[in-house]
Amino acid sequence: MVVGADKVEDELLSPAALLAGMPTRRLGRPIVYHRVIDSTNEEARRLAAAGGPEGTLVIAEHQTAGRGRRGRQWVAPAGRCLLFSLLLRPALPPERLFALTMAAGLAVRGAIMDQLGLAPALKWPNDVYIAGRKAAGILVESAFAGRELEFAVVGIGVNVNVRPEELAGAVLGSAADPTLRRLPGTATSLMVEAGRPVSRSALLWDILRHFERWYERILAGESPLEEWKGALLEWGQEVEIEAGGERILGRVVDAAADGALGLALPDGQLRYFYAGEASLRPRPAGAEDNLPESA
Repeated sequence: MVVGADKVEDELLSPAALLAGMPTRRLGRPIVYHRVIDSTNEEARRLAAAGGPEGTLVIAEHQTAGRGRRGRQWVAPAGRCLLFSLLLRPALPPERLFALTMAAGLAVRGAIMDQLGLAPALKWPNDVYIAGRKAAGILVESAFAGRELEFAVVGIGVNVNVRPEELAGAVLGSAADPTLRRLPGTATSLMVEAGRPVSRSALLWDILRHFERWYERILAGESPLEEWKGALLEWGQEVEIEAGGERILGRVVDAAADGALGLALPDGQLRYFYAGEASLRPRPAGAEDNLPESA
């Protein structure tokens, strides 16, 4: 069915239509739909605590308290983004949990490639970039009892039909770091990159289809690590890591299954950094080029 551009851009999601077209076997049902909610991740966590089943999909047109990594706020125009969370109950040890972040990133990337023919890259640890600008973010949260995973929530936010003039308000910000609150030029949307409105329903179906395939492979003991490495924006690039008040220059040459990023440092050592302890940025202009080549 061909849908007019204006209708696609302004469509509200229909839970009944989403369920009728759901291409997955185990994920994406039941659907919990909200026009407005604080956070789809928070709602999924509430449902998990109440015994909600694996595969539950929480989706909203607008979030009043959406957030990303390190508590940064996700601010986006109502009805123009794809904002959803999946409730999962996999039997995974803590060291394998990052596989869900990798799978989510690859799923968003694959869906964008399928739907629009674009070539997104994954920015460590949990963002999706197109042409150097952020188009989507991922936040995986979990609850453990000892080493036993009680549940995981995979939250995904995609700037779908956000207009150019709205993009300054569709980036991440943090009350603790006002410099991150508005960063003009760092965000984009699928509509901007594709030059046309995009069906959020079709995109959601494709993301879930890709994610379910990866999820089943993860449950079977496989890892998305090699595919994730191949999609990393920073792979082989010179970057600056800020960790523990220290700024470190290095070249990205490795990544581990638990999400650690491996940098080759100027002195030849290989050092790994975790997202919870480090921030990554491009190599500063004028830095000396004395870094080891990537493996």
